[in-house]
Amino acid sequence: MGSSSGSAVAANLALVSLGTETLGSVISPASCNMVVGFKPTYNWTSTKGIIPLIPSLDTVGVLTRTVQDSHLVMEVLHDNKPKCSALDLPKKIGIISPVNDPPLQEKFNAAIAHLKTKIQVQENLNFSPEFVDMEAVMALMTNEFKHHINQYLSQGTNPLSLKDIINYNIKHNHTTNSSPQEILEDADGRDGDLDDELHLANKARITTELRIKIEQFMDKNNLDAIMIPSVSSQNDLIIPDLAGFPIITIPAGLVNSSVPQGLSLYTKQNNECIILSLASTLEHISALKRSPPKFYFASSSASQAPPRATILASILLLFTANLR
Repeated sequence: MGSSSGSAVAANLALVSLGTETLGSVISPASCNMVVGFKPTYNWTSTKGIIPLIPSLDTVGVLTRTVQDSHLVMEVLHDNKPKCSALDLPKKIGIISPVNDPPLQEKFNAAIAHLKTKIQVQENLNFSPEFVDMEAVMALMTNEFKHHINQYLSQGTNPLSLKDIINYNIKHNHTTNSSPQEILEDADGRDGDLDDELHLANKARITTELRIKIEQFMDKNNLDAIMIPSVSSQNDLIIPDLAGFPIITIPAGLVNSSVPQGLSLYTKQNNECIILSLASTLEHISALKRSPPKFYFASSSASQAPPRATILASILLLFTANLR
C-alpha cells in the first residue's frame, strides 16, 4: 500500500500496489519506476481505510506491471466492473506541448505516429496558465489537512492535535528538514473551517470551475482524451487530479539510457475505458514495448504459476472485502 510501493511492483516484489493520488502521487512514482499507474475518476473507488491529505482530491489508484492488470484491479475495486475493449478507443486525442527532451520526444513521436493510424490526433495544444491557481491549491490542502488530522488525532491519546506534532518536532529537534515542518505550521495557521466562504470559494475554483474549463477546452477541440508526458510541467500533470479526471501513465522508455519516463493519458470523468483501451494499444507498439516485471509466488516456478488474472482476482477479493 502507498504510492511509493510502485517500486515493489517494479522490483518483482509485488503483483500490484495501491496508493492515494492527491497531485501526481500515483502517476509520478509509476513513471519513475517504469510501471503502469492508473488513477480513476474522483470518488470512483472507496476511500475507507485511508487517511487522505485532501479529501476533496484524494483518490485511490493502482500501480501495476501492465495496463491489463490495472483494468483487472479496477474491476475488483469498482462495483460496476467496466468491461473495456478496442471499441472504446477515442475518435480524437489532443497532444499537449512538445517534449523538451530529444530522447523522450522520440518515444513520444512514436506513440503519436501509432495513434494517427487509429484515430484523429491534434498536436501542439496548450492550456492557459491561469487554469491552475497554486496558491489556492495550497490553501485548500492545508486547511482541509488541519481539519481532518485534528479530527483523527482527537480520537487517540497523544498527540491530540497538529499543534502537538509541531511542538514535538521542535522539542526533539526534528525540524532539520524544514519543508515538511513549514507545511505543518502553515496548516496549523489555517482555521480548519470547511464551511468558511474563502475555503468554499477555493474548492469551487480548483475543482468544479477547473473541470468545466477543461471540458470546454476538450469540447472546443472535439477531444475525447489528452496525452501528455509524465514528466510534463507540474500544472499539466496535476490538472487531471484537480478536475477529478481519470489518468493513466505507461512506460515510454529510458531517457539517456538510464532514467525511466512515461506518457500519460487522461479524459473526462467516468470515461475510464477510453484511456484504458488507448493505453493498452500504445503499450504494445514496438517503440514503447518492454518486458514487464514477472511476479510469481515463492513456491511457484514460472511454469507452475497460476494465471495472472486468477492471482489478481483472488488477492483483491480478499483484500477489499472489508473496504466496501
